[in-house]
Amino acid sequence: MNSHRSSSHSRRFVPTVCRIAGASFFSTASLLAQAGIDQYSFSGADGEVNGVYSTSDGCITGFVSIDVAAQGAHSLNPQSATSFAFAGIYGFNVCTKAFVYGYGSASALSFSAPGNGLHVQRSITAAGHIPVNYLIYDSNYKYIGTVADSLTFQTSLIKVGTESQTVQTTQQTYGTNSVIVRTHIDAGASPASASLTVSTQNLGALTVPSPFGYVFSSRVHQVTIQHQQLLK
Repeated sequence: MNSHRSSSHSRRFVPTVCRIAGASFFSTASLLAQAGIDQYSFSGADGEVNGVYSTSDGCITGFVSIDVAAQGAHSLNPQSATSFAFAGIYGFNVCTKAFVYGYGSASALSFSAPGNGLHVQRSITAAGHIPVNYLIYDSNYKYIGTVADSLTFQTSLIKVGTESQTVQTTQQTYGTNSVIVRTHIDAGASPASASLTVSTQNLGALTVPSPFGYVFSSRVHQVTIQHQQLLK
């Protein structure tokens, strides 16, 4: 099953099929109604960490991405009084043939980025808790429901490449356009070495063996998530 498609211009690597098996929370957790469009923005010192994950029993793998910034908002206006984090997590359940895309945001996390944010930071560290809602779709990409979870993370990013100026809009689709994630960025950007520890209440500790990341000085950095309407 090719349950994910990604723009060839995307700066992120997302595996074509992420396998999720034995995730009991898909069937046991209460399903919450959710649909529509969510928008997020980031500014100032800004970093992103990504990676393929697996669970301790070895039967669940997926892809997780976390953005952290000195300022941000659950809107297209990035200004805020505190630091901000956004998390996206994708997977495919080989047992139920369902796929999931989860996302959420939080403010007031632990965040450190020496410098003034006018240039790409040499290092960023962040940690915190992010409430996440998983959108669940069946093998026919029909919306089943939404499951609530809580993600805990700690990350460190260290600049390793030369800063370059980038202006781009990318799009990633999950299922047959069941979930569309658009990213628009106008920033100074540099690749970064990354470490990441992450867990969720439902999945437990996730192993992320080879995380990778970027550090930015963002003029504009926005993420828009659009997903199918409610189950009829």
